[in-house]
Amino acid sequence: MRFNEHYYITESGEATTVMEQVIVDVYNVYNEVGGDEKKFKKNIVQQDGVKKFFDSGLAKSSKLILPSWRGEQTKGGTWKRKSEVNTGLSKDTLSDLYTFGVVLSKKIGKNGRGDAGAGQGKPQLSEFWFKTTGKKNDTSKTDIIMNKKKVSVKAQSAQLMSAKKEESQATVETAIELSDVKKNMGKKLTTLVENFTDIVRTEGASMTTGELSKTPMKSLSTLNKKAKKIYNAADVVSKDTMELMETMMNDSEDFGYYFALEAMTGYEKFGGNAFGKPGDTDGEATAMLVFSEDLTQIKWHSDLMGKSGKKYITDVSNSMNIQVNMKSTSYKQKGKKMGYSFYQNVRAAIHTVFEDFQHESNMLSETSVQDITKNTLIKLKQLWDKFVSKMMDFIKMIKDAFAGGIRAISEFFGFEYYTIGDGIGNEVNLLTDAGEDLGGLD
Repeated sequence: MRFNEHYYITESGEATTVMEQVIVDVYNVYNEVGGDEKKFKKNIVQQDGVKKFFDSGLAKSSKLILPSWRGEQTKGGTWKRKSEVNTGLSKDTLSDLYTFGVVLSKKIGKNGRGDAGAGQGKPQLSEFWFKTTGKKNDTSKTDIIMNKKKVSVKAQSAQLMSAKKEESQATVETAIELSDVKKNMGKKLTTLVENFTDIVRTEGASMTTGELSKTPMKSLSTLNKKAKKIYNAADVVSKDTMELMETMMNDSEDFGYYFALEAMTGYEKFGGNAFGKPGDTDGEATAMLVFSEDLTQIKWHSDLMGKSGKKYITDVSNSMNIQVNMKSTSYKQKGKKMGYSFYQNVRAAIHTVFEDFQHESNMLSETSVQDITKNTLIKLKQLWDKFVSKMMDFIKMIKDAFAGGIRAISEFFGFEYYTIGDGIGNEVNLLTDAGEDLGGLD
């Protein structure tokens, strides 16, 4: 299964980076105002990340479908956006962001803070990674800091890695080193990856890898014939690599686990945990946050090295989609598109399944007294204090009435007290409802 399904990130790098800032902004502001909804909505619109994402068009081009943006529901249960939806900071969007703040604070911690600057630099790599790839520094696996945790942030459908030859080689060798995979299989896989195709160019503005593969050899230029031969050979290597990796993951759960661990965290890349001599360990992620496309739910794994974290990584290794194929991009000369360059690439991706929004809504309702309605609790206490005060006044009035005798008591409870004669020298005391007509009695 993991080699047959396709899940790819579609958001631009900029959208992903700014979304990380949005997560930090929402978390920080919610915690700073103690969950006060009115203050949250006032303050969140002033945050740079939120303004940039929702007011610049990034939100519109993203895959987010907030609850207030929902239109029709597909047969598969997913949602489409409304045909005309305001993806800016409308009142409804602010309410959705507040709900997101509730979820983040509840799962990650109400007293914590976030920092979106962690993933902006390129930390130093471990010695092994440097020797294998030739790079001294690379993009951090830690995207943000949340409540003092080094966090990798992923959308509901996201790539864990997308690696060229050298990066793929380092990842594979790390998994082999740490796992109990058979040595002959490990050596065969290493050889296959070492033979991956590096940058190869086609010529012609429309000569993509797809076009190259379906065009007869006789119809190609000399350069494109050479490119097609390389492409065909690389295609065989890709298929052999995928088949062998699937066999190894089925034979050794350890191999799949350590492959996923490295792809997710940079366990060796920055941490140096397989071959020793680490780089900058700030680049190694130790926690993971996955957010749903409607921002009503998250999956929070605060300790990927702990018991629950290891279970999560095992689940990822069993469900991640791995593809070995060609990645291509166009190239230009003097501003003119001349063709495409391609190379072999290993991609690992995950798709996280979340529960129904309705379930999450119910959960939020159940926890609203604790997490959402702090102001309501204050108001209830004020009403209670007022009620107690009134009761104390009421009790005092009763005491005073009893102290005043039967006439005061009767008048307090709304009765009128009458004394009448019976005509023979005796007096009779009567209690009646106030205003009741006593007929002819004098």
